[in-house]
Amino acid sequence: MVEHAVLENPYECCGLLTSRGQTIDGVYPCVNEVQSRTRFSIPAAQLFEFFRYAREHELTFAGIYHSHPDGDPTPSHLDVAEFHYPEVSYWIISLRRGRPSVNCYRWDHDAGGFVPVMFQIVSARMRHDLTPLPDLSISKILSVVPHRESDPNL
Repeated sequence: MVEHAVLENPYECCGLLTSRGQTIDGVYPCVNEVQSRTRFSIPAAQLFEFFRYAREHELTFAGIYHSHPDGDPTPSHLDVAEFHYPEVSYWIISLRRGRPSVNCYRWDHDAGGFVPVMFQIVSARMRHDLTPLPDLSISKILSVVPHRESDPNL
């Protein structure tokens, strides 16, 4: 995800994630069809192919990621307005401070918005089957740890 963000800079990158269980182990970089610094849109044909592939290989759609080349790794008003998959994790990569920073969120219906999710890197191996960008290697498996409401550091 971070490599994809750096590669696509100064525009937002975007992609989809799969899992088996709680561990995200598939990263599928997508094309940002709007080529924008502040917005992303995945082409319908790429979404269709992703969902077909995930179904055929018994993979779970686990998340969406995108970058904020000039902003913090927090959901923008546009991210909230255009969010369509409340059942998956939502990852934002910031390139703002010269060092990539990644945050994860989930949609909380009761809160009416995104809430942070803690995660940990558990391995340096990654399944990376649908690669629309040549020679793009993603090198992390991310494990989503359930959000703890009582953690004041989130």
